[in-house]
Formats: sequence, structure tokens, C-alpha cells
Amino acid sequence: MKIAAFALSLAVLGAAAPASALAAEPAQQQQVDPADMLNQAVALARAGRDEEARALFLAVRKMKVDYTLETTDGRWVYPADLARQGLRQLDRGELRAQSIAARD
Repeated sequence: MKIAAFALSLAVLGAAAPASALAAEPAQQQQVDPADMLNQAVALARAGRDEEARALFLAVRKMKVDYTLETTDGRWVYPADLARQGLRQLDRGELRAQSIAARD
């Protein structure tokens, strides 16, 4: 299982979801891996591309999945909950590269 992680223990793993996936039909969106999308959103936020990151977090938040993802700290969390957490952190500027580096 791929890992999606947030907070101070961010880990960006897996391949990036294609940008065209956001415009896909609902049935096609179910084939997109939410872990990949979450990890790509974190990477975009770290690069200062907040609006693109927000779009991915929002897309994951709307996905209908009935499974959880394991975070790097060992929690099992629904993708929509991770997306909500990512949006909160994005709004507070906690996902920017310089704010992460300042905590190390």
C-alpha cells in the first residue's frame, strides 16, 4: 500500500497522478490513486504551487472510497480526511518548503 503522510512527517512517495485525471469522468476518477494525488498535492504545495495543490486536495476530498491509507506515523486514515488535513495545512502555510525546513 502506498503511504500518504502529512504534518511534520511529510513523505512524498509514488508516481504523480496525471493532471488530466482531474477533468475525468466520475467513473474514471475512481481509477486514480488517492495516495498518489495526495502526495502530488504535497509536492506542489512545497513548490509554492498552492492552487494546483488545492485542486488535488479538493478532488481527493470528493472521491468516494471505502478504504484507508497508512500514514508514515502508522495511522490509518480515509483519503478524504487526509485531504481535509492537507487543505488546513495549505491554508496555514505549513506545507511550504521554507516552513518545513525551518522546523528541522
